[in-house]
Amino acid sequence: MGKKKKHKIKKLLRAQALAQEQQARTEAADEIQTSAAQPEAQKEVPKLTDEESVQVKKDIKKILLTVGFLIVIIIAIYLVNIKTDFILQLGEWISRTLNINV
Repeated sequence: MGKKKKHKIKKLLRAQALAQEQQARTEAADEIQTSAAQPEAQKEVPKLTDEESVQVKKDIKKILLTVGFLIVIIIAIYLVNIKTDFILQLGEWISRTLNINV
């Protein structure tokens, strides 16, 4: 094949790729417009069954209990740290034991 034919084929391929890209963009834009045009009331919200809602409530209670427990532990450590230097001594012991130089 000559250089001219190769050049024409490359131009043709570029034009086809550009046309496909533009078509994909317009299709994507149309999809976005149609999904945005739907009112919020038409979108379905999944309903939980009674069994699922009970399980979700149990999980939420467990999470809240765990977070509360962690907050109590942090406050206790803070108060112990104010009264004594136990936390500092513990940190120094860990750094000596693990041979960590700070």
